Amino acid sequence: MKPVGIPVVLLASLMLAPTTPGAAATHGAHGAIQRDGPSGKVRLIAHGKPVKFEVDKLCRYDPESNRWSREEVAPINKVVGADAVVAELTDSVGLYWVRWKEDGRPFASLAVSGPVLCNDIALAPSSRSDVVATCIPQQHSARAGYVPDPNIYCGQ
Repeated sequence: MKPVGIPVVLLASLMLAPTTPGAAATHGAHGAIQRDGPSGKVRLIAHGKPVKFEVDKLCRYDPESNRWSREEVAPINKVVGADAVVAELTDSVGLYWVRWKEDGRPFASLAVSGPVLCNDIALAPSSRSDVVATCIPQQHSARAGYVPDPNIYCGQ
């Protein structure tokens, strides 16, 4: 019997807070990151009323260099309604960060792409304010760890 793929919404959208790097509020976001379990493919989907989405940045984390690098993404500027796919983001294994606007309001989110996820991301607090705790996927495994805050190191 073949496993059935059930899409799972993984990470809450982050409203960008310019005065508090890495801090997030989830109020009012209509977009969410969705990961297909069996394939690990990641997309941005819409919930709720029709909203004008503008996707303008996609970055990928490189665990070897501990840096974020910008990925090519065709600018997306469209109005979509409930349960619509705004953008297919990636099918490559890795940790990504995507930035978009909803009716002009900026949002961003981490996106974990790949067939394996972390079971737990409970880490001791970091002494650094420029890192975030997350799941770092690899081809056949995943680990919890701190990465440079993409709002700081990729958001500019």
